[in-house]
Amino acid sequence: ISEKGTLQLSIDTDSVRRLLLDFPRAALGGPSGGGGADDGGGGAGGLGGAADTASYSHYVEREMGGAVNLVKVLQAAFSRSRRAVEKHAAWTTPDSRHAAAHPRAARPP
Repeated sequence: ISEKGTLQLSIDTDSVRRLLLDFPRAALGGPSGGGGADDGGGGAGGLGGAADTASYSHYVEREMGGAVNLVKVLQAAFSRSRRAVEKHAAWTTPDSRHAAAHPRAARPP
């Protein structure tokens, strides 16, 4: 997975989490992104109470937390491996930037 791929996974997991959290409002016919399931509009299907909505939100946050953490691990692993490659390249590339750091390489034969 590339750096762009892990960034896209992060964006997608956040989008899925937000959609799942908005599901009770959409199912009850409430306005998206505002208010709550208990804004006086009645309920349907047993998901109308504040306790039900809070329980569902907690469940979504807990379960999606695992996916978010997995993406963070992928991003961290990519970042660490990239830094390791850059560090290795800096030590193995004899160019003018590193000639001062390696006096033997700077001396003429």
